[in-house]
Amino acid sequence: RCAQLTKIIGDGSKGMDIYTVLSNLNRPEGVALDSCSELLYWTDVTDRMVWMARIRWNNDRHLEALYQRPIITDLDKPRGIAVDSCAEYVFFTDWSDTNPRVGRSSLDGSQVVSLVSSSIVVQPNALTLHREARLVYFGDSGSKKIYSVNYDGTNLRLVASVSLLTPTLLFSYIILRMRWCGCNCR
Repeated sequence: RCAQLTKIIGDGSKGMDIYTVLSNLNRPEGVALDSCSELLYWTDVTDRMVWMARIRWNNDRHLEALYQRPIITDLDKPRGIAVDSCAEYVFFTDWSDTNPRVGRSSLDGSQVVSLVSSSIVVQPNALTLHREARLVYFGDSGSKKIYSVNYDGTNLRLVASVSLLTPTLLFSYIILRMRWCGCNCR
């Protein structure tokens, strides 16, 4: 357990300050912040879990973790993660050899369901959300395709087939093209 999540402050002109937010992690893959509830979520491939930490800004204006705990266990190779705090969902991908899937749970890790399973996906990797449309976009590195699916798992659509690029690289383009909405959670 030697990995850590850090926060980097600075614009590069006067140097950078690096602060450790979480330490003693194994192999964190995806990271998502629920700023409304001050919760940080991440996937860890070695632990085979989705983790959550309560965070806050301390008096020095540095981000610190108050506690951390696993919320989804018994995964094979969890990768991507995204949070919609208004809908109260955590979305994740599991790049499993036997049961690859895109899943969803409540913010506390309960009520885990598979939105898309091994009959469709091979190696689901990165994902992002279009909160206003309640869509999950995810890249499948195995099939080199990008899909979208409704939050409830219905209406799976092929968005793009990518022969030369990995789906993760194409996400930059999709994110720039999507119209994001704000979330007034407080």
